[in-house]
Amino acid sequence: MQANRDWRLLLTIALLLSATLGLQALSHGSPTVLRQKLDNFPRQVGAWDSVDVAIDEDVQEVLGASDLLNRVYFDPQNNISIGLFIGYFGSQQRGGAIHSPKNCLPGAGWSALKGGLAAIDLPGYPEPVNVNRYIIQKGLNKQLVLYWYQSQGRVIASEYAAKVYLVWDAATKNRTDGALVRFITPIIEGDEAAALER
Repeated sequence: MQANRDWRLLLTIALLLSATLGLQALSHGSPTVLRQKLDNFPRQVGAWDSVDVAIDEDVQEVLGASDLLNRVYFDPQNNISIGLFIGYFGSQQRGGAIHSPKNCLPGAGWSALKGGLAAIDLPGYPEPVNVNRYIIQKGLNKQLVLYWYQSQGRVIASEYAAKVYLVWDAATKNRTDGALVRFITPIIEGDEAAALER
């Protein structure tokens, strides 16, 4: 009886070790390089103009992204702004992984008031996609945050699902590239619907 259990334990360990080594061998692809730098993203969208916001080198090093865009679009007639952050990771191996805004925003002094999902229309997708929706506050300043993970044509709200897809894509496509897309805009006079529409 004991010998039977020992044999099963050794077989289980051997299978786990083989699977780990197999995934390691499959996931050593080269980082995927963007066709264009994120700086080439349109600087003007309709009546909205923009300004790039510098990211400290220390923060860039912690993020470990291959390419970053941190831009604020503003409508001068209505004095309204929308911040756009895109962090692209050509490879999410050896420490270069996407950081969740759920962890970063509190570190910058913001408190999450409420969270959930929002269904939004995105070009290229036939149906609305679910993205993360958070209301954050610092002092009297309230903002709406929308963010998602973009990977292999997928829009993914869940951090856990993003990790599952990352492992799947590494094993099946030899790719670990992906991006975080985040929008942030002020909530004016408590009007969350207007912020979401914006």
